[in-house]
Amino acid sequence: RMTAEWPRGKVLKLTVGETGFEGNGQRFPFRQADGREFCWEDGTVQRVEKIQKNVVWWRTQHERSEWQHFRWICTPKCSVGGHHDMELTDVDAYRCSSCSSSRVAEKHWHCPAHNVHLCPSCAELPPETPTLGVAANYVVNVFPTLASSTTKQENPDFYAICPQLAHGSDGLGANKICPRDGRPQCSVVDALEDAYSGKVTHFVSWCWAYRLQSVVSAVEGWLQKSGEDPHDVFLWMCFFCNNQYRIKQEETQTGSEDLKSIFESHLVEAGQMLVLLETIERPLYITRAWCIFESYVCIARDIPMSIILPEKAEKFFRETVQNGQIHMLSRAVGELNVRQARASSEADEDLIKKLILTDIGFDRVNHAVRSKLIDSFLELFRELFMQPG
Repeated sequence: RMTAEWPRGKVLKLTVGETGFEGNGQRFPFRQADGREFCWEDGTVQRVEKIQKNVVWWRTQHERSEWQHFRWICTPKCSVGGHHDMELTDVDAYRCSSCSSSRVAEKHWHCPAHNVHLCPSCAELPPETPTLGVAANYVVNVFPTLASSTTKQENPDFYAICPQLAHGSDGLGANKICPRDGRPQCSVVDALEDAYSGKVTHFVSWCWAYRLQSVVSAVEGWLQKSGEDPHDVFLWMCFFCNNQYRIKQEETQTGSEDLKSIFESHLVEAGQMLVLLETIERPLYITRAWCIFESYVCIARDIPMSIILPEKAEKFFRETVQNGQIHMLSRAVGELNVRQARASSEADEDLIKKLILTDIGFDRVNHAVRSKLIDSFLELFRELFMQPG
């Protein structure tokens, strides 16, 4: 068993045999009998560069420098049992069976059957599995056609798309194993082709009631203005990245507290938040409890936040400012009130409001999010009016 660094910041769990290896539902045959070379699907050859301890270093001649060096971490061999079934543990202090050093409780390799311990200096630990996001290229160029055809609607909202693509018997993950819990049915992002997912780069705060064309337009417009490559941007969007099968199956068992911890960890890992507003005039966003809470946590953790708008809303924003009606924007933000905000799940709504009450209170959250949104509008103003035309 090996844990492998993979393109797009991914980490794969591999089962390696004499003639090849399997990972993420694919099999790759070795090109040499000694297992030191294989080919990617695009023809790129990956060769062993060196082997040190339980680490195999690979190299490629890929044109992208970040895809030229990878490490595979092998599950080390138990010195007593001679097998590769050691496990990771972080319970209790221990003595390393290799270097005999006494260690505090920390993550390390352990064979429970023979009580063999290996410290991180003697056997390297595998990299953490990253949070995956969906490629912006997929959201903008592939998903719209699929969503429209399956819903038979030109411009559906995401509530209509969900039962067609995110769960149900025809969902994209219906016949696939979830890599997180090993059970049947997975999230959309785990069901996509390898090129359409990668280590998350941006967290998107938005509403499922938005229309497909609005979401696509906002992401596409942001990509154009930012100069980001859509193949290298990976968005954490709950529709694509949460396992909707599990949420639907376990809605009475999985507490909203779990969703909160998942959201926070993904936001921190992404390191940037995009607040997607479908419209400037009376935005739905400021009435949704989860959206306000996401913005608040983003502010509290000092994570960069940007507002992105679909083309129609950007045009309205320009006209509003040019016509001297900036008060309309202030009024829209001023209507934000987490006390009156709602969530699709009553449990979610109750949890969010309880968390806010026991933290800093409704008024301070309202003030913090309003102020940040106004700052973001001002930044958007500078961006739009510095552009030609």
